[in-house]
Amino acid sequence: MHTIDAPHDFVNIGHSQLAYWQFGQGPDLVLVHGWPLHSATYRYLLPHLSQHFRCHLFDLPGAGHTITGESAPFGVRAHGESLLKAIRAKGIRNYALLGHDSGAAIMQFAASQDLENVTAMVMGNTETPGFHSFMMKLLLGLGKVPKGADLFFRSLQFKFLRQSSLGLGACFTDPDFGDGEFFDLFIKPLIESAEVRQQQVKLLQHFSEADIRALIDIQKATHVPVQLLWGAKDRYFLLDDARKMQKRFKGASEIQVLPEGKLFLHEDHADWFAEHALRFLGTHVSRAMMEEPAVVKGLKKSA
Repeated sequence: MHTIDAPHDFVNIGHSQLAYWQFGQGPDLVLVHGWPLHSATYRYLLPHLSQHFRCHLFDLPGAGHTITGESAPFGVRAHGESLLKAIRAKGIRNYALLGHDSGAAIMQFAASQDLENVTAMVMGNTETPGFHSFMMKLLLGLGKVPKGADLFFRSLQFKFLRQSSLGLGACFTDPDFGDGEFFDLFIKPLIESAEVRQQQVKLLQHFSEADIRALIDIQKATHVPVQLLWGAKDRYFLLDDARKMQKRFKGASEIQVLPEGKLFLHEDHADWFAEHALRFLGTHVSRAMMEEPAVVKGLKKSA
């Protein structure tokens, strides 16, 4: 396991200073965390990935160690723009992307504005535009109720609520997983700190269904290889909807399914996630490094 504590650097993107870490050597791979987590969620994947890739991690505005300015914009599209600013500020080019949950949606917005540099994308259970599960409707509803999300986070101090199907029971195969290190890293700060809750709630409050619908056109224009890694028992992002989404991507794509997996399978099934991601990235990133990406050829022809 890699320790992701004190940032290796802070990246100035104007409105915020994003906490940043780099591990390993090889082709560049940017890991994008989801909500309401931060970069430490990849602590179990990094020992696998960093053996083959130079891994870059950023805490997004409102999360983790990032210093978030008062003018920082929030939302899936806005975070995509912030992520791309950070990638460019670090001079990262010809990179693959890996994300889970809202992080995978965020990285698609970044990729759509940097097509000539993106070599491949791996997505763990994430937003499926055009479809809304009951759990997603419930979560988005909480964001619209004054103090709704704040009260939800505070309720996680009670184990029976935390492990229920409305809490972390919907995130992990074994709800006890959320009562160990995961609790200390991500849940305890939400319970104990009003400032942490306030910052994390901002993304939910600015969650735009229009942004998610915009992903449909982005996906239809995506020609880089895409891998979906899915937990079949996820109640937020349903497997049937993921299969429909996969058909939109125009390049090589695949979906790998873990029957017992749920929302955060990159956490409690990290070995499975890493094995499939490395196989996919090893094939497609190597090919992209040897051959000029098709999208670049297309741009040259149209110029």
